[in-house]
Amino acid sequence: MGAGQWWRLFTATFIHFGILHLALNMWALYLTGLTTERLYGSARFALLYVFAGLTGSIASLLWNPMVNSAGASGAIFGVYGGLLAFAILPRNGVPPAVMTEQRNSTLVFAAYNLIYGASHAGIDNAAHVGGLLGGFLIGLALARPLDDRRLAPGGHGKLFATIAGACLVLGLAVTPLLKPNAKVAAQQDYESAIAGFDAEQESAMTATREALALGKAGSAESDVAAATALRDQAAPKWAALERKFSKSTLPTDDPDFTRQSLMRRRTYCELLSRAVLEHNDALTAQAERAGAEAQSAVEELNRLNGQK
Repeated sequence: MGAGQWWRLFTATFIHFGILHLALNMWALYLTGLTTERLYGSARFALLYVFAGLTGSIASLLWNPMVNSAGASGAIFGVYGGLLAFAILPRNGVPPAVMTEQRNSTLVFAAYNLIYGASHAGIDNAAHVGGLLGGFLIGLALARPLDDRRLAPGGHGKLFATIAGACLVLGLAVTPLLKPNAKVAAQQDYESAIAGFDAEQESAMTATREALALGKAGSAESDVAAATALRDQAAPKWAALERKFSKSTLPTDDPDFTRQSLMRRRTYCELLSRAVLEHNDALTAQAERAGAEAQSAVEELNRLNGQK
């Protein structure tokens, strides 16, 4: 998680993208949650729900670490996974007819939603799969016979062992997130650099416009004043923005690579400053070309933003 905010793996399961998203998830939870909680008991059901929510969040990050995801879907899929685990264990004493019905309904629910998610944008199927598997696995460990007389001794010890095992599984699952591969690391560096970019860019552009306004008088003194302001006020702001992007090593075919081309504006400002200061026609031509490249980069950026 960004900035080491690991608690978001947990809190993301309680955040939703609007009332409709929340209502649909709560309806799905209501349909199966009551039955699953009665089978496992409240404490074990809570453990299953939280574990499935965490495995769903981790799976989502592993699949696409740069996409923000939220909602209880992973945990709810985990509840269905837990129900399936309980139903397929003969030792739990579930009547065969009920076992078959619960197994089939769970499989139909999972298959339909995964197929639907795969064919529609904006649905985090990785979280669904991660939650389903997490709920199924911990459900196998937490399930207990319906008949109390068939309960094995040492139930609390088994519960503590299950909790310890769950923590170990979660620890192993997040390990790849601690050391992302080069591509993911580059994307994270870029996201860090882009944070607050708009405000800093506007500040640099304002300094540039103010400096250029000083040279409108057309005198040698005003030219020097404009060039000095560009060099001392505007150029440092563009240089600071460029330093923020210096850590990013996005490949040239990455859609965000074009956004880094906005840093060409800094070159434009420095060349323009030198051209005004020295009245150098060659440098003025270079500044104009740099400005054209910067404008092209801005147009491409706007095109990419329009596609999202």
